[in-house]
Amino acid sequence: MKAVVISVGDELLSGRTLNTNLRTIAEFLARFGIPVVRNCTVRDDVEEIIKITREALESADIVIVSGGLGITVDDVPVRP
Repeated sequence: MKAVVISVGDELLSGRTLNTNLRTIAEFLARFGIPVVRNCTVRDDVEEIIKITREALESADIVIVSGGLGITVDDVPVRP
């Protein structure tokens, strides 16, 4: 089994916010012997989030989408 983590947020790409969720998720999955084989960080753009989520679903058993690391006006809910 392998996992992909998708981190969403302009604040992550700008360097204003540290991606602490990735560390927490990777440590949790490691307890069960599940490696995170890829992490992708995308901006708050619905089309990009959908695209990378679809790609991840083709290459991993588990896909986790994480966001909300910094409240911004462009945060959007996504329903692929």
